[in-house]
Amino acid sequence: MTIAITGSPSGLYPGATATVAIIVKQLNDVVEVPTTAITYSSSGNATVQVQKNGQTTTRAVTVGQSASGETQITGGVVAGDRVLERVVHINAGAGRTFGSGGFTGGGGFGGAGSPVAAG
Repeated sequence: MTIAITGSPSGLYPGATATVAIIVKQLNDVVEVPTTAITYSSSGNATVQVQKNGQTTTRAVTVGQSASGETQITGGVVAGDRVLERVVHINAGAGRTFGSGGFTGGGGFGGAGSPVAAG
């Protein structure tokens, strides 16, 4: 790749090599949160839970790009806000059966193979 340099920057000579970074887009005042911290309403509005002074509140947020399990927040929270991430625990209690037909017995999740009683 060839990059044209305008002007006369010091320390750069014709034919010299250089390491460069090309910034396509730069966003200022954007924070990044785990994607699992964001909840969407049926109308598509995004919210997060923020904890401050021992109190948890719901804030509407504006989301940006997502990648690798992280999502940009472009409005609604600021750097330093403590955003709570949702953690899902699956507890297969007594009487629940896992089987290939979806939910069976007292509940559970469908899976491959024969139904097996969960302990």
